[in-house]
Amino acid sequence: MLDAGIPATNLWVMASLLDGVGRAGWFRPEFVPDPEAGMSDRRRVQALADAAWPESVGPLARGNLIPIEPHTLEEFDARVAEVTELVDVANTPVQRLAALVAAERLALAAVFLALERQPEADAAIGDVLDQITTGNVGADLDPLPRPRQMANDGQWAQAWGDAGSDQQLRRDLIAALRRNSIAGDLGPRDAEVFVEQVWRGSAPIRDDARAAALEIFGRGAVVAVELLDTSDRASRNESTLAFIEAFTGVSMPNARSKDAEARIRAALAMHALSLLDPERSSVDRLAAVDLAEVVGRVIRTRAEARQPSELPSARREPEDAAAMAADGVRRAATSLFLAAAPTVTLEDIDRRRVARRGLVGNGIQRLVAEHVAELEFLGFLVAAEVPSKRSEVRELLLEAATARSVTPGGLEQAALEALAIARLERLRFVPRDTDPLGASG
Repeated sequence: MLDAGIPATNLWVMASLLDGVGRAGWFRPEFVPDPEAGMSDRRRVQALADAAWPESVGPLARGNLIPIEPHTLEEFDARVAEVTELVDVANTPVQRLAALVAAERLALAAVFLALERQPEADAAIGDVLDQITTGNVGADLDPLPRPRQMANDGQWAQAWGDAGSDQQLRRDLIAALRRNSIAGDLGPRDAEVFVEQVWRGSAPIRDDARAAALEIFGRGAVVAVELLDTSDRASRNESTLAFIEAFTGVSMPNARSKDAEARIRAALAMHALSLLDPERSSVDRLAAVDLAEVVGRVIRTRAEARQPSELPSARREPEDAAAMAADGVRRAATSLFLAAAPTVTLEDIDRRRVARRGLVGNGIQRLVAEHVAELEFLGFLVAAEVPSKRSEVRELLLEAATARSVTPGGLEQAALEALAIARLERLRFVPRDTDPLGASG
């Protein structure tokens, strides 16, 4: 301010930038010098800034620490410990998803605290506590029970044989299967006869059998295995491929595609395996349905908090919302005025993010990748805003990377990353001072 060799316009630009960032609470508009005034005004502004300049703690400035009500911090820290334990002990798909939900809620609470949105933070912390004490995550996460086989296996097959060539009687027998609301599977003998009609029956019978398979036996393991074992009897046409796609949920190629045979077998095999293996069935169901409904809702809220009015309504998948949350942190990081060069640049983080995106194979893996990006951008942000916490930021990022490298499952990795986001935000929280009369500051 007092160096006559520095033009007043330069000082005005610098001070305007500091004031415009809005992150340094002590810096006020009156610290911006008038570019048309002389040295006397610069002395006045310099004296004002000197009087307000924050004290330092040790060799590094405290930076932009965020004061939080002490009782809120105590609640938050207690939830961090509880969610950490929840993630550590989860050993089934249902438990892992529940742990992920809790970790995402905790990350959401941390973001609200960082934005000084106390009511929303209290609500999110309350949701974590409610989940831990009651086990309620906001959706039914229990695996669907395996359907019962129709009683008296072979009786329906015998009736089918007795019907001979009577097409109407045979259609009535298939209609009887569709009216059976109790059983969701067939026994081996009935399944053998039924599946033969799915593949090789006359057009009306085949259509009825396929409709029954989709309506009643979509989760029937015996029917699924029989379809797999006899798939070589199926005609390779568009109608067959459409049925397999509807039955398995796997997209099928054109009937003339060279890999149609392999993809048919693969789709039927994966579907049968998911029904025979309860663990895999749980993972597939939770990842495809409840992850989008429960976890996605929490992540979208965090993304909206990071970037108000920036989340397109068409983005519905959790991994898309996670990408928006990471973009929000990056946007905040680009607006920083850095006093010291960071050890890792935003461009470095961008390159790693692109590389991870190229390696993902499904939605859960991309969710993890976007969480890692959010965590690294947040590390850049916190280290820049709170220089005294730089070593702790580095340690937390290293700890998160190590934990991720030794954790094989996507659900567990996502939970660990969400938990790390909450812990990283926590580095800039300090208890708000209070006095005996109840005032705070």
